[in-house]
This record gives sequence, structure tokens and C-alpha cells, in this order.
Amino acid sequence: DARVLDKPRKPELVRDSVRTAARHIALWVELGEFANCVPELFKAWSTKTMDRPKALEEYVDCLHFILSHALPHRSALGGFRMRDLADLQGAEALPDELAMYLFDTPTQGLHFLLQQVTMLDDPLSWQMYLLYFLALGQQVGFTLQDILQAYEVKNAVNHQRQSSAY
Repeated sequence: DARVLDKPRKPELVRDSVRTAARHIALWVELGEFANCVPELFKAWSTKTMDRPKALEEYVDCLHFILSHALPHRSALGGFRMRDLADLQGAEALPDELAMYLFDTPTQGLHFLLQQVTMLDDPLSWQMYLLYFLALGQQVGFTLQDILQAYEVKNAVNHQRQSSAY
């Protein structure tokens, strides 16, 4: 959101290189929170399985973070906004075009996303990252409807947090 981009920043995070590093760290944390809700992706010793509601919430946190930090590169994303996916409402799955962004397993997809965080420095990298991330959501079993509904809820919470200086 423009509100997030226009908000005054901590002086030590203003320099571009430091701000970029902080974004990378924050995205790693968000992806880690998502991964913890889907233990079967990386905890071979565990018998726990995905906590679907919590995993969807954390997935949407990641998506919101990716979209908000990709805003400076919106022209490369074709002006993409989450509401553009709303045009696909009623579809059971994400577009077939995402199939080319799927890995053999969601574990490989998450690993790739974690590795690529430090490469997010230009418009094309954000666009590709978003597509890989959307494909991961499909691969762990989230429907487009799931993602859109959870995103709308999370977006409202984030706006309230911004208004209350969270």
C-alpha cells in the first residue's frame, strides 16, 4: 500500500542497502513462520501435519509482504494488485500458467523461495518470485478462493494496524 511506503522510517533503515537487507530478513522470517505450520515440508522426523488455517494465515502474511514490497516495481508486475486475482474468482485453482513454476515437491519450492530472497532487487525478480510463491500455495493445497478470502481479512487487519501505529 502507498500508506506503508509513505510511513516515516527508522533512520537506520533508510539507506537502501540496509533497507534491502531488512526486507530480506523480514521475508525469511515470514517464510519460516509459514514453514512451521507445514512441518511435513521439512521435519521428516515429525508426525505432525499442516495446520491448514494457521498455514493459510501465514501464507497470506507472506503474500501481503511480497506484494507490499514489490509495489515500487508494480510496472514490471503489469500493475498487479491482489484484486486482479479476484477476476478469477469462481475458479477452483490458480491459473494453469502457474504449472511451469511448480517444483516436484512443495519442499523444493519452499527451499527455492528461501534461497531467492537475497536476489529480490529488481522488477523481474519480484515478478518471478510472486509467481513461484503463488504456485507454492497451490501445491500445498490452497485454492484461489482460500487465498483471496484470507488475503482480504489480513489486508483489513494490516490497515487497522497501520492506523493504530502497530
